[in-house]
Parts: sequence; C-alpha cells; structure tokens
Amino acid sequence: MKGRFQITKRDVRRHIPLLYICTFRNNAISFLRTILILPIFSSRYFTDNPYCMSKVYCTSFDSKIGTIYIASTEKGVCKICIPKESKKDFFTWLRTNFDDDDVVDNKSRNKEVIDQLTRYFNGKLAKFSAPVDLIGTSFQLRVWKELRNIPYGTTISYKQLARRAGVPRGFQAVGLANSCNPIPIIVPCHRVIGSDGSLTGYAAGIKTKEFLLRAEGAILI
Repeated sequence: MKGRFQITKRDVRRHIPLLYICTFRNNAISFLRTILILPIFSSRYFTDNPYCMSKVYCTSFDSKIGTIYIASTEKGVCKICIPKESKKDFFTWLRTNFDDDDVVDNKSRNKEVIDQLTRYFNGKLAKFSAPVDLIGTSFQLRVWKELRNIPYGTTISYKQLARRAGVPRGFQAVGLANSCNPIPIIVPCHRVIGSDGSLTGYAAGIKTKEFLLRAEGAILI
C-alpha cells in the first residue's frame, strides 16, 4: 500500500494505558507490537497526503445549491461538501484524514475558494485557480487529474475518461474514483456522463448535476 505510516496525538492518548503497561514491564517486544500492530486496523495511518498531520481550516457558506462545507490545508483546498453530503459527512472525512486537534474553524483561510465558487455560481468564472490539496490513492489522483482537464461547458463519457486515465476497460473503476472525488465542482466530476448522454452517477444528486451543467451551457434543453 502506497502511503506513509502516521501516529497522531489522538492515537497515543487512546492507547496510553496499554503503552504504560508495556513500558512499566520493560517488555520491549510488547511495546513494539503495541506501536506497530494497533495502527494497521485503521486506514487513517496510511495516506498519500504529506500534510496528514498539518492544520486543516474549515468553514461553510450558503450558495445557490445550498450550504457548502470547505476545508483547506496550507497547500490548498482539500475537501468540499455540497448537498446531499451533510455536515456529519464533512467532519467524518476530516477525522479520517486529520487529527482532531488539527481541525480549525477558520473562514478567512478559505476566502479565495469561497469567492471563486460564488463567482462560478454567478456565471462569472469558468476556470478555478485556487490551489488544491487532493488526498487519495495514486489511481484516484490520476483520474482526478484528468477530470480537471475537462473544459468548462463540455462533457465526456466514463469510457472516454477511462481511456484518458490509461485504463480503457476500467470505466467502472473510474466511476468509483469519480464518486470519491473530495473536491466537487473545482474537480469537475459533474462533467462526466453516460455514453448515451444520461446524467448518471453524481454523489450530490442528478438535479445538482443538471443544474451545474446547465449553468455551464453544457445542457441547452
């Protein structure tokens, strides 16, 4: 598994009693087992994101499609939740990828992305320039990179996306990666549609997908 092994302050606190027992008994083997084996039960210890233990700044704002939740690291925006994702979904994702102590409520840190999203919804922005910090597997990152290459106002099929990602027969895997996109709209997974032109497979719902594509002029009827 590609990634980096992490032990956070939260996890150390959680296992202090067991760590104390092992240390008190001066049992080096038990201590090492405690440190090395316990973390494998949680995927949060393995991440491709080098900023896993950095601060993450979160906020929310009201948009034309409802309340949007945003989180950014020092590197850039890392998570956007749009309806139908909830506040609970948002913080569940944050706790999976960051330590609780590093989650900070800070709207000013997200001002740039809020401004750009607002301009996008008002039809005044076609291309986002806000920096991003995508957190995912190497395959997901490859798919999301191709998503960012789909021009405003256009669409492609899942099969086309699979070919662009280098997996011509992997359109189902590509669709799954699409559904895991942590930064919708900025990484425009809504621009991927069925081969027959149907608006399928959007986590925020077909109505939201249709709204976004109409706003971009990709759907005229």
